[in-house]
Parts: sequence; structure tokens; C-alpha cells
Amino acid sequence: ESTFIPQVGKVAGDHRYSTALFGLAHEMNKYGTLKTSFQKIYVTTTKLKKGSGYPAQIHKSTNAKAPLAILLNPLYSDEFSGQLNRQMDFFAKKGYHVIAFANPWSPEVIANAPTWFPGDLWVEAPLHLEMINKVINDKFGGRQNISGAVLAGVSYGAFMSAVVKAYDQQSGNPLITGPTLMMSPPIDMINSLKVIDAQVASVSYSDGITCALGDGFYGI
Repeated sequence: ESTFIPQVGKVAGDHRYSTALFGLAHEMNKYGTLKTSFQKIYVTTTKLKKGSGYPAQIHKSTNAKAPLAILLNPLYSDEFSGQLNRQMDFFAKKGYHVIAFANPWSPEVIANAPTWFPGDLWVEAPLHLEMINKVINDKFGGRQNISGAVLAGVSYGAFMSAVVKAYDQQSGNPLITGPTLMMSPPIDMINSLKVIDAQVASVSYSDGITCALGDGFYGI
């Protein structure tokens, strides 16, 4: 356990992983209906010690060559995020290929034993670029089938988007030629990380349930 990011306070004995699981259930129940078809995949990476790979969600455009939307999810969210479902649906209906990655703090990523401590953006950003290129090659037929790319993230995903974009621009062969949209990024990431669990406990108390990533927690 890290003293930098404390466990959830004594809320029915829960800690951050069970909080994440409950938060996902709460979010999926509230936002989980989508008419667009998305496919769950696993992207192989040596950065996880267990499991089949890093979880992601993709949508393939009916056009072989199409622009790409890359979506980075908020804290604790798996590859399907209620907070990003409108963006996923929006881009899919516009004819985009779509990739949505699980957050590094999602229960499934944590369970697959990451080799880094989640929150290390200098590991996570280049890892996501590596995975994006793997998905493009394995699922979309290579870069020749990508007519530009946009990047969007919410909360933690917004914070990471800036770092991903920076690494991409330094690569010598940048993929993200379109805009980068950062929604509700943390103002001070270090202090935000320190108070995340306390805010989960506060929302849980106010909602009268054990623990939930409710509306009051969004935007952290």
C-alpha cells in the first residue's frame, strides 16, 4: 500500500478497489444503454503481469478508411465509461473508428498486476501510444486506413490526454492531427490524488449507500 494515495476511510470496510467496482456498477446502471455496437478487446502489453492484456473498447467504421477517435476514461472507469458514452456514440455515428481504453485505476487493470504504480503518467502515456498503434494495425488495417485522429479524455483521462498528445507530437510521426478535448481535468493532480478517497466516502455518505462514484464525484 502507498501512503501517498490512502485507502478509502472506514466506509463499511471498503477500500479503493471495491469502491471502483461499486462505482462501475453505479455508472453502468445510470448510463449503460448504447445503441451503437462496441467490441471489447485486450491489447497485449508486457506492462501487465496477469490477464490477457489491457482492456479496451473499439468501434470499426463501415468505411475502411476513416478518422479515428481515441477516448481516455476517467478515474476507476473500465473501457466502457458512462461519462464518455455520448462521445463514443457521437464519433461512431459520425463514421469514426473509435478506441476507448480502461483507466489505469480500473479494477480490471489493477487485478492484472500493472508493473507500474497507477498514476505514473510518464509510463501510462507512452504505453497508450503503443497500444493505439497496435489496435490500428491489428483491427483497422494499419495507418493507411486512418484519416487523421482526435483525442478526448474526461477527468483523469483529460489530464493524461495532454501527456499522450505531447509524446505523440515528439514521436516524429504524430498520429493525433486533430483537436485534443480535455473535459473536467484535475486542476492540481497531486492534491487531487490525495483527496480522491475522502471524496468517494463523502459521496457515499450523502447518497446513503456504501460507496459510489456518484455525480458529486465526477470532474475530480
